[in-house]
Amino acid sequence: CVALLSLCYFITNLFFSFIYWYARSNNLANPEFWKQSKKNAWLSIIVLLLLLGCIPLSYYSVPLTYTVFISGFSAHLLKKS
Repeated sequence: CVALLSLCYFITNLFFSFIYWYARSNNLANPEFWKQSKKNAWLSIIVLLLLLGCIPLSYYSVPLTYTVFISGFSAHLLKKS
């Protein structure tokens, strides 16, 4: 069940990335926004890779998997500050 949740979180974040790349390629946002979001691109990539790693990790340790979920979500919330 936790592996399925990990897969769903990963797919959700992957589709958010696709929306981000689509908006960027079609210049749908203010250019100043893209300058600010370059700083956060590495954080997003790292969280996406961690979520992908949570799929097999969930068979080993469920609490550790939830810790990664909460940490990744918190990082996305706090990256603007």
